[in-house]
Amino acid sequence: MNVFRTMLAEMKLSKIQIKAYLRDPQKFHKREREEFLAAESSDVVSMVNQVEIHKNAEVFEDVLSDWLEKRGIRFVRQKQLEIEQKEEFGSPVLTPDFLLLDSVIIDGISVHWIDCKAFYGCNLQFSIKKTKKQMTRYINHWGSGAIVYLQGFSEAIKIPNCVLLNAYGALDVDILSDLEGKNCLGLNQVATTVFE
Repeated sequence: MNVFRTMLAEMKLSKIQIKAYLRDPQKFHKREREEFLAAESSDVVSMVNQVEIHKNAEVFEDVLSDWLEKRGIRFVRQKQLEIEQKEEFGSPVLTPDFLLLDSVIIDGISVHWIDCKAFYGCNLQFSIKKTKKQMTRYINHWGSGAIVYLQGFSEAIKIPNCVLLNAYGALDVDILSDLEGKNCLGLNQVATTVFE
Protein backbone atom coordinates (compact mmCIF):
# COMPACT_ATOMS: atom_id res chain seq x y z
CA MET A 1 0.00 0.00 0.00
CA ASN A 2 2.88 2.38 0.66
CA VAL A 3 4.08 1.89 -2.92
CA PHE A 4 0.51 2.54 -4.10
CA ARG A 5 0.38 5.76 -2.03
CA THR A 6 3.65 6.87 -3.62
CA MET A 7 2.22 6.22 -7.08
CA LEU A 8 -0.82 8.35 -6.24
CA ALA A 9 1.42 11.15 -5.00
CA GLU A 10 3.36 10.98 -8.28
CA MET A 11 0.02 11.44 -10.06
CA LYS A 12 -0.04 14.84 -8.26
CA LEU A 13 -2.87 13.92 -5.88
CA SER A 14 -2.82 15.75 -2.55
CA LYS A 15 -2.65 13.88 0.78
CA ILE A 16 -6.33 14.67 1.34
CA GLN A 17 -7.26 13.29 -2.10
CA ILE A 18 -5.17 10.16 -1.50
CA LYS A 19 -6.92 9.50 1.82
CA ALA A 20 -10.32 10.00 0.19
CA TYR A 21 -9.48 7.57 -2.62
CA LEU A 22 -8.13 4.95 -0.21
CA ARG A 23 -11.31 5.14 1.88
CA ASP A 24 -13.53 4.86 -1.18
CA PRO A 25 -11.80 2.91 -4.00
CA GLN A 26 -14.85 3.41 -6.23
CA LYS A 27 -13.47 6.91 -6.89
CA PHE A 28 -10.54 5.38 -8.80
CA HIS A 29 -10.60 4.77 -12.53
CA LYS A 30 -10.97 1.07 -13.38
CA ARG A 31 -7.22 0.32 -13.67
CA GLU A 32 -6.25 2.16 -10.46
CA ARG A 33 -9.12 0.48 -8.59
CA GLU A 34 -7.91 -2.97 -9.71
CA GLU A 35 -4.34 -2.10 -8.69
CA PHE A 36 -5.57 -0.82 -5.34
CA LEU A 37 -7.59 -3.98 -4.63
CA ALA A 38 -4.62 -6.18 -5.55
CA ALA A 39 -2.26 -4.15 -3.35
CA GLU A 40 -4.64 -4.08 -0.39
CA SER A 41 -5.41 -7.79 -0.50
CA SER A 42 -1.74 -8.78 -0.32
CA ASP A 43 -0.34 -6.15 2.06
CA VAL A 44 -0.09 -7.16 5.72
CA VAL A 45 1.98 -4.12 6.69
CA SER A 46 -0.20 -1.15 5.77
CA MET A 47 -3.60 -2.38 4.64
CA VAL A 48 -6.40 0.15 4.57
CA ASN A 49 -8.95 -2.26 6.08
CA GLN A 50 -7.35 -3.64 9.22
CA VAL A 51 -10.40 -4.83 11.16
CA GLU A 52 -9.12 -8.40 11.66
CA ILE A 53 -5.63 -7.20 12.56
CA HIS A 54 -7.10 -4.83 15.17
CA LYS A 55 -9.07 -7.69 16.74
CA ASN A 56 -5.92 -9.80 16.92
CA ALA A 57 -3.95 -6.83 18.26
CA GLU A 58 -6.25 -6.80 21.28
CA VAL A 59 -5.60 -10.49 21.84
CA PHE A 60 -1.86 -9.83 21.48
CA GLU A 61 -2.10 -7.14 24.16
CA ASP A 62 -3.98 -9.57 26.42
CA VAL A 63 -1.17 -12.12 25.97
CA LEU A 64 1.43 -9.53 26.97
CA SER A 65 -0.76 -8.45 29.90
CA ASP A 66 -0.83 -12.05 31.19
CA TRP A 67 2.95 -12.32 30.71
CA LEU A 68 3.57 -9.14 32.74
CA GLU A 69 1.14 -10.21 35.49
CA LYS A 70 2.82 -13.63 35.84
CA ARG A 71 6.10 -11.81 36.48
CA GLY A 72 4.54 -9.52 39.08
CA ILE A 73 5.00 -6.38 37.00
CA ARG A 74 2.31 -3.82 37.76
CA PHE A 75 0.91 -1.67 34.95
CA VAL A 76 -2.02 0.40 33.71
CA ARG A 77 -3.53 -0.59 30.36
CA GLN A 78 -4.41 1.76 27.55
CA LYS A 79 -8.17 1.66 28.18
CA GLN A 80 -7.72 2.72 31.80
CA LEU A 81 -5.34 5.51 30.73
CA GLU A 82 -7.96 6.71 28.25
CA ILE A 83 -10.61 6.86 30.99
CA GLU A 84 -8.31 8.70 33.41
CA GLN A 85 -7.09 11.19 30.78
CA LYS A 86 -10.61 11.81 29.52
CA GLU A 87 -11.68 12.74 33.05
CA GLU A 88 -8.64 14.98 33.60
CA PHE A 89 -8.14 16.55 30.15
CA GLY A 90 -11.42 15.98 28.33
CA SER A 91 -9.90 13.48 25.89
CA PRO A 92 -7.15 10.85 25.79
CA VAL A 93 -3.73 12.45 25.34
CA LEU A 94 -0.96 9.85 25.71
CA THR A 95 -2.00 6.22 25.81
CA PRO A 96 0.64 3.53 25.34
CA ASP A 97 -0.71 -0.01 25.56
CA PHE A 98 0.98 -0.44 28.97
CA LEU A 99 2.21 2.19 31.40
CA LEU A 100 4.54 0.33 33.77
CA LEU A 101 4.27 1.09 37.48
CA ASP A 102 7.33 -0.99 38.44
CA SER A 103 10.96 -0.56 37.49
CA VAL A 104 11.77 -2.70 34.43
CA ILE A 105 15.17 -2.83 32.72
CA ILE A 106 15.45 -4.31 29.20
CA ASP A 107 18.81 -4.43 27.43
CA GLY A 108 20.18 -1.96 29.98
CA ILE A 109 17.42 0.59 29.34
CA SER A 110 14.84 1.56 31.95
CA VAL A 111 11.44 0.89 30.37
CA HIS A 112 8.47 2.94 31.61
CA TRP A 113 5.89 1.95 28.98
CA ILE A 114 5.30 -0.72 26.34
CA ASP A 115 3.44 -0.47 23.05
CA CYS A 116 2.35 -3.57 21.09
CA LYS A 117 2.40 -3.77 17.32
CA ALA A 118 0.60 -6.83 15.90
CA PHE A 119 2.52 -6.71 12.62
CA TYR A 120 6.04 -6.69 11.18
CA GLY A 121 8.06 -3.55 11.94
CA CYS A 122 9.15 -2.60 8.45
CA ASN A 123 11.74 0.07 7.73
CA LEU A 124 9.58 2.15 5.39
CA GLN A 125 9.76 5.92 5.77
CA PHE A 126 5.98 6.42 6.07
CA SER A 127 5.63 3.74 8.75
CA ILE A 128 8.75 4.69 10.72
CA LYS A 129 7.90 8.40 10.71
CA LYS A 130 4.47 7.67 12.21
CA THR A 131 5.88 5.26 14.81
CA LYS A 132 8.71 7.62 15.82
CA LYS A 133 6.25 10.48 16.26
CA GLN A 134 4.02 8.36 18.51
CA MET A 135 6.94 6.97 20.57
CA THR A 136 8.62 10.39 20.93
CA ARG A 137 5.48 11.70 22.62
CA TYR A 138 5.61 8.81 25.13
CA ILE A 139 9.36 9.26 25.66
CA ASN A 140 9.01 13.01 26.25
CA HIS A 141 6.31 12.41 28.87
CA TRP A 142 7.30 9.18 30.65
CA GLY A 143 10.87 8.44 29.57
CA SER A 144 12.23 5.47 27.64
CA GLY A 145 10.04 2.54 26.66
CA ALA A 146 9.67 -0.46 24.40
CA ILE A 147 7.77 -1.67 21.35
CA VAL A 148 6.94 -5.38 21.06
CA TYR A 149 6.35 -6.49 17.46
CA LEU A 150 4.29 -9.64 16.89
CA GLN A 151 6.00 -10.50 13.61
CA GLY A 152 9.51 -9.17 14.25
CA PHE A 153 11.08 -6.01 12.90
CA SER A 154 13.80 -4.68 10.62
CA GLU A 155 17.07 -4.19 12.47
CA ALA A 156 17.52 -0.98 10.46
CA ILE A 157 14.87 0.71 12.63
CA LYS A 158 16.40 2.94 15.27
CA ILE A 159 14.30 4.91 17.75
CA PRO A 160 16.34 6.61 20.49
CA ASN A 161 15.29 5.64 24.04
CA CYS A 162 13.02 2.90 22.69
CA VAL A 163 13.85 -0.82 22.88
CA LEU A 164 12.48 -2.87 19.98
CA LEU A 165 11.49 -6.44 20.83
CA ASN A 166 10.31 -9.46 18.89
CA ALA A 167 7.37 -11.13 20.66
CA TYR A 168 8.84 -14.51 19.80
CA GLY A 169 11.72 -13.80 22.15
CA ALA A 170 9.58 -14.00 25.27
CA LEU A 171 5.90 -14.80 24.79
CA ASP A 172 4.23 -18.19 24.34
CA VAL A 173 5.06 -19.45 20.84
CA ASP A 174 1.81 -21.45 20.46
CA ILE A 175 -0.35 -18.42 21.25
CA LEU A 176 1.69 -16.18 18.94
CA SER A 177 1.52 -18.70 16.10
CA ASP A 178 -2.26 -18.90 16.54
CA LEU A 179 -2.50 -15.07 16.38
CA GLU A 180 -0.41 -14.94 13.21
CA GLY A 181 -2.57 -17.68 11.72
CA LYS A 182 -5.69 -15.64 12.48
CA ASN A 183 -4.09 -12.56 10.88
CA CYS A 184 -3.37 -14.59 7.72
CA LEU A 185 -6.87 -16.07 7.73
CA GLY A 186 -8.36 -12.58 8.01
CA LEU A 187 -6.21 -11.37 5.13
CA ASN A 188 -7.20 -14.35 2.97
CA GLN A 189 -10.88 -13.63 3.67
CA VAL A 190 -10.38 -10.01 2.58
CA ALA A 191 -8.60 -11.12 -0.60
CA THR A 192 -11.33 -13.66 -1.41
CA THR A 193 -14.06 -11.04 -0.95
CA VAL A 194 -12.22 -8.51 -3.10
CA PHE A 195 -11.71 -10.82 -6.06
CA GLU A 196 -15.05 -12.66 -6.11
